[in-house]
Amino acid sequence: PPNNQGTVDEAILERVKEFGQEVKDTFGVNLAANAEISATEVRGNDLAFKPSNVIDGDDATYWTTDDGTTTGSMILNLGSTKTFDVVSIEEAIQFGQRITSFKVEYRNGEEDSWKTFDEGTTIGSKRLSRKAPVKADAIKITVSTESEVIANENVPMISEVGVYKASEGF
Repeated sequence: PPNNQGTVDEAILERVKEFGQEVKDTFGVNLAANAEISATEVRGNDLAFKPSNVIDGDDATYWTTDDGTTTGSMILNLGSTKTFDVVSIEEAIQFGQRITSFKVEYRNGEEDSWKTFDEGTTIGSKRLSRKAPVKADAIKITVSTESEVIANENVPMISEVGVYKASEGF
């Protein structure tokens, strides 16, 4: 906040700069940027809705399912074991908020069982799931629009997914 002279103290400005740098350091490298992504289904098997849209950095593109499908999953194969503690998920919010539940799971090796990283209700424009660091080579995201309030034609739509390791100071 401003001081009694109407300016912001230098110590506060420095702290804001430090925080900004921690955010940049944390979200600068998406560990899923080169992931191979598969999904339970793709709307009409149309490349316009392919799972890899979720790592293209373009909020206008998205992965989605066929009409009438209220639940879908995607698996991000990270290619090798990565350590992460933040998973970012964004709905294709330009079509409204649709998702009523989500679950993020991880495993390290195909013989490993899926473990829950986070789960909850809505995603909205962006959900940051943050937990203690884990090691995994695959991440599974399951979303659902099942609700008494939301009609079946509101299929799940995910525009972006990110996997990050928070900086030490974050």
